Amino acid sequence: MNETIGKLDDGYNCERCRNKGLIYTTGEDGELLSNECPDCFNVRASLRLLKNSGLEDKTFENFIAKSDWQSGLLRTVKEFAADTSGKWLFIGGQSGCGKTHLCTAALREIIFTKNRSVRILKWVEASRSLKSAVNDSGYASEADVYKGAEVLYIDDLFKGGGNVISNADLRLTFELLDYRYLKGLTTVISSEFSFDKILRADEAIDSS
Repeated sequence: MNETIGKLDDGYNCERCRNKGLIYTTGEDGELLSNECPDCFNVRASLRLLKNSGLEDKTFENFIAKSDWQSGLLRTVKEFAADTSGKWLFIGGQSGCGKTHLCTAALREIIFTKNRSVRILKWVEASRSLKSAVNDSGYASEADVYKGAEVLYIDDLFKGGGNVISNADLRLTFELLDYRYLKGLTTVISSEFSFDKILRADEAIDSS
């Protein structure tokens, strides 16, 4: 059964499970057991997240650099994706500058080459849900999904509030980022706000 070729077709080829997503073993009593393939489970789960978020087609190869600064940014992001140990990536800028494309391309590289688990926090939807649940019993477990993710991508940080960053948004951001900073967890952030503007909004973010 382990030699049978599977039918998973998500762009990733796993030699260990032969694209079945499962590894078969037998128990002490001869019972057939199946386990998720350790070589590709994180990859496939993360690729599904990209697809469900509408980001699956963003790659380094199809990024079009129209200016020198975009070419330089592309090189920097590639360097980050090649060695993410203890590093964060932040890209701020106006809509259409390529920040979401490059952040997603970095995630794809991390997924394919490092077999790491990725979580995506789309700020507009997820922040609203987290802030509304802050006093509920389920808040901690919902927030922990993002706080403890092996790799977290916060897409469009602070989007949806106009040109103002609210205190509630700052508190949520600090909670997420402070935890991840202390744990040394890889974090990728895109935002229409510049880094300096975020720091000016609340100096507490500076410690993250």
